[in-house]
Amino acid sequence: MGKVECFSLPNLNLIFYSNDHLPAHFHVIGSKWEIKVYIETTTRSSLHYSIKWSRLRRKTPSAKSLRAIAAKVCDHRLQLLEEWERKVLCEL
Repeated sequence: MGKVECFSLPNLNLIFYSNDHLPAHFHVIGSKWEIKVYIETTTRSSLHYSIKWSRLRRKTPSAKSLRAIAAKVCDHRLQLLEEWERKVLCEL
């Protein structure tokens, strides 16, 4: 497991899991949920993600969090892909 290094967001853990699968993605863990964020298909207007788990039924990240994550992914896409290759792909 490796922490995302190219950016951070308050109160969220951003990680890559070793030996994870394609497509390139990272995990964002909040206090009551975890999502997978897909690096190559996220745009500023649409965060491409899936919910991995949620403690409360229908508990998902806030719209504000989703916008912040999408903006950071777009701003740091190249660095995220480089980290993915270094921390995940080399383990496959």
